[in-house]
Amino acid sequence: MDHIKSEIRKASIALDETADVANLSQLSIVVRYVLDGIPQEQFLGFLDVTSEQTADALFKIICDIISSLEYGSKLVAQSYDGGAVMAGHLGGLQAKVKEKFKHAVFVHCIAHRLNLVLSLSMDNIQNCKVFFSSLSSLASFFSKSSKRTRA
Repeated sequence: MDHIKSEIRKASIALDETADVANLSQLSIVVRYVLDGIPQEQFLGFLDVTSEQTADALFKIICDIISSLEYGSKLVAQSYDGGAVMAGHLGGLQAKVKEKFKHAVFVHCIAHRLNLVLSLSMDNIQNCKVFFSSLSSLASFFSKSSKRTRA
């Protein structure tokens, strides 16, 4: 963490929540900044957020991270998915962060937008629906059997 502290001039933070194989909610945390004209991305880790997924709880996590990296005045952007807890403009995480860190512009994560566009597009193409349904069934077939999982 110390090398990150010394390198950061201005930074952004990106969070994403997903369920792991044990069906626990894990929050991934990434800090982005520019060093000598080259964009840097540092993965800070996963946090278990199974018990608390509110905007207030996530805001506390962000504040703790920013405090530990000592870059409160350096935060210029924040990026999350489009869910209400994260992106809500009134009580969402991005609104809370923006209130405390005035320069932290919210950017909807482009990967989530691309996924949404592709998912909606695939729903209208029959061959794609069959392909992804088969792919999903294959994954389910192997994941539901201890013998097939070991193979």
